[in-house]
Amino acid sequence: MKRRIFSLALVIASSIVYACSSSSNDTSTTPTPTPPTPTPDSGTTPDSSTDTPDAAVADTGAGDGTVPPNSNPIEGIAAPVSVAAFTTPAVIYTEGPQWRGDSLYLSEAKPDGHVLKFNPALPASLTNPVEVRAVLTPGSTPLGTTFDERGNSFITCEVSNGTAGGQLVRTPPTGLPDAGGTAILLTTDGGTPPKFDSPNDIVARKSDGTLYVTDPGYQTAPLTNHLWRVKPVTGEVFETPSENRPNGIALSPDEKTLYVSFTDAPSKVVAYPIALDGAIGVGVPFVALLPGDATADGLAVDSSGNVYVAVKDGVDVFKPDAVKWGHIQVGKIVNGLAFGGADKKTLFMTSESGLFTATVKIPGLLQ
Repeated sequence: MKRRIFSLALVIASSIVYACSSSSNDTSTTPTPTPPTPTPDSGTTPDSSTDTPDAAVADTGAGDGTVPPNSNPIEGIAAPVSVAAFTTPAVIYTEGPQWRGDSLYLSEAKPDGHVLKFNPALPASLTNPVEVRAVLTPGSTPLGTTFDERGNSFITCEVSNGTAGGQLVRTPPTGLPDAGGTAILLTTDGGTPPKFDSPNDIVARKSDGTLYVTDPGYQTAPLTNHLWRVKPVTGEVFETPSENRPNGIALSPDEKTLYVSFTDAPSKVVAYPIALDGAIGVGVPFVALLPGDATADGLAVDSSGNVYVAVKDGVDVFKPDAVKWGHIQVGKIVNGLAFGGADKKTLFMTSESGLFTATVKIPGLLQ
């Protein structure tokens, strides 16, 4: 979800690049659990279980509900399809997908964009997708979204347009027009608000509502990089040192590992251990992507712990030990990922070219 934010005139005249940022050191001394010991991967490791690891080949892709959890989740799936509601009558630049109930919630990624709700079961029309709410601050752009189970609400990163700044906005799950939003009040351990630069992507820990936010800092000089933890209830913010433009973010099924993608070369995904109190430990390499696969963007994780990474022309999929299962070829730059549908096997892929879907064989996590 890497994005540089420019003036509206410049956005219209040139392509948008996506991004994120913030401040205050995480000083927790709670012992951190031992992180997984993933094997770094070049991003081009052949899939030993199929002759065509880097392409989605024709099949129903529906799965039969009996797929073993350690099976390749994308072997034989059908090619991704474009969702017409996001290309007709005009292309909608989408980011930050999040499934709840029977609908996908996502961001219209432009200055003064909206949080949208899309129900795949309904016909495309002027009210599908429906505009749930406008941005809280005029001129800002909505990006990554998560769902806070504890607070029963969506939380969206909103980044300022052209200057450093942004906020986290909470929205009730009504899905109705003009649902409104409320900025989350944040404070550092010093008692002052954190200075977000470009808050980009976010994930909430289900167990307690701890928030993790990427902030690549494209709007500051010199450029900065931030990875933030926000404590529930208090809104206290802690910073973990970062580099290379932190971008996508997701949690493992047991919520003991935080995955973060880094967009700038060398593009990679890093696994961070998470302590019981939510503190972020020292990251270890998960996968390194070759320039041909870059740039790493949005992340998603399925119920078996497989990690999905949005890249330049689709999605790379890795086992929990970082061995590559294969690649879902979209042919467009993918910036965000989310699972959804009744069985959580529909993979939604957001893009500046609209919205794409593919059906995988293992249910995904709702994050």
